Amino acid sequence: MKTLILILISLLISYSLKAQQQTNVTYLTQPDLERFTGGWQYVSHDTTFLINLKLVKTFVNNEPLYIDAIQGDYIIKKGGEILHSSVGCKTIKSGGYVDKSISKDKINFLFYDLGKKSKSGDVVFELLNSSANTASWKLTNTEGVRIGYYDYSFSVPEKAVFTRIR
Repeated sequence: MKTLILILISLLISYSLKAQQQTNVTYLTQPDLERFTGGWQYVSHDTTFLINLKLVKTFVNNEPLYIDAIQGDYIIKKGGEILHSSVGCKTIKSGGYVDKSISKDKINFLFYDLGKKSKSGDVVFELLNSSANTASWKLTNTEGVRIGYYDYSFSVPEKAVFTRIR
């Protein structure tokens, strides 16, 4: 009985020490991405398209690595009525620079369109002036080749110029 208790205590101590060991996890910060964060708005006639972008520390699967990335959500309204709201759903994901060596004013991210059965696309979002108060949005379909009829459109604008609202 005494031997069993000693074995259990040694296993418990071993497990505790292993749990306290620190792994070498790398964190790649990208503070320049902060310029893209916040609320953005596009208005055309009676349609308002709002996006909210955040800088999020994101874990890279299968790697001991965290990296800053852009994530967010959107709301689209027509005539004051909300058509689609992804608040809390993270429909904007994995945002990062298109090519940081060429420009720090252009990022891209994945966009999931709730209005088209969660259809996805790729967005290039580019700051248009030095004050970073306007940005262009270009959404392209990345769904690939489809057999038969396939609707390539989105329920949100494919091209737009956004104004920072907060």
